Amino acid sequence: SSGINAEYGKEVADRLSRCLGDRFGGLAQFKFLSLLDVGRFKDYTLAFPTEAFEQLKHSPYASLFDLSSLENQLKAIYRRKIPTKLDDIVKENFELSLDQCSATNEYAKLARLCVTIPLTISSAE
Repeated sequence: SSGINAEYGKEVADRLSRCLGDRFGGLAQFKFLSLLDVGRFKDYTLAFPTEAFEQLKHSPYASLFDLSSLENQLKAIYRRKIPTKLDDIVKENFELSLDQCSATNEYAKLARLCVTIPLTISSAE
């Protein structure tokens, strides 16, 4: 009986491991979304997130952006005073994402892309 339970437990663990891999295995290709992580903006003023930006440059989404302008806009936004209350953070990012002026238009495109990318695959649901 305990042998059957152990075998069943191993089978369940193997299946869960495969399902988790299927569900979250592709998240590494979206590391560039960390460019919008408000909690890291202070760190980004000290060291621009080059790895995440390079990933965006080599992604299928790169053609959507003027990458030079986006980099400049991100650097300017990272230098801004960062709100500390969640409501203020959400409000500021929402306002920036809607901004159609040339000062933040590439940032706005990146923010809109961020909210449209599904982070799980439907077959895992």
